[in-house]
Amino acid sequence: MSGYQYGADLFRALTVITSGVMVALTNASKLAHVIVGSALEKMNLDTLIEEVGLAVATRVHGGETVDDIAKALHDSLVLRNESTRQLQVESIYVSTHCKLDSRSLQTC
Repeated sequence: MSGYQYGADLFRALTVITSGVMVALTNASKLAHVIVGSALEKMNLDTLIEEVGLAVATRVHGGETVDDIAKALHDSLVLRNESTRQLQVESIYVSTHCKLDSRSLQTC
């Protein structure tokens, strides 16, 4: 991408639009860590989403408000000391003047 002035901005905007992550592989030996870390994050979130999704659906059909559901689920997860894993990646890219949204990329 070094030959393209806005290459990193384009890919960063795509990750924002798709809720993805832009991972710079400065060293091929880090690829395994990225793959394993991403897989662990996905598995952890899938399990939690399946459990919470069922609880939310049950409560929504029971007529509870969104605020009440959110508070009850939050309290439940805090009591269980629930945590999730998240792949943390430090960005090596320098931002240009472009903003991170699809509309601004049309003018860059």
